[in-house]
Amino acid sequence: MNFDTHRAGLLLHPTSLPSGTLADADRWLDFLQASGFGVWQMLPLGRPLAGRSPYQCASAFAVDPALFPDLMSVAIDTLQLRAWRAAQQHWIEDYALFMAIKAEQHGAAWIDWPPGNRPRWILTAVASTRFH
Repeated sequence: MNFDTHRAGLLLHPTSLPSGTLADADRWLDFLQASGFGVWQMLPLGRPLAGRSPYQCASAFAVDPALFPDLMSVAIDTLQLRAWRAAQQHWIEDYALFMAIKAEQHGAAWIDWPPGNRPRWILTAVASTRFH
């Protein structure tokens, strides 16, 4: 890509596509190209914590699975999944624990959780299990 040339682009979150998911991405990219646009800029793709705001995500690393409607029909290679999980170890267990407690608390904001279940406790507990 030559960065010395100017190009036009659009900022559009996938939830603004007709399906509200990345299922329409191919058609959208074809439209952008046919219209002379060279850049598609997206807002964060994480799972929103409150409402549908892409700026208030549960994780900086985890994407919102709702953006991938055909995800469950994809064949998954067990060895690749294990390798991916090992490479993501720095965040994935904390995220899974946080989301499990959030579900247990019926989606309530963490500040409304019982004090023993708040993120500071989560991080302390996870760190403790790693070192003991």
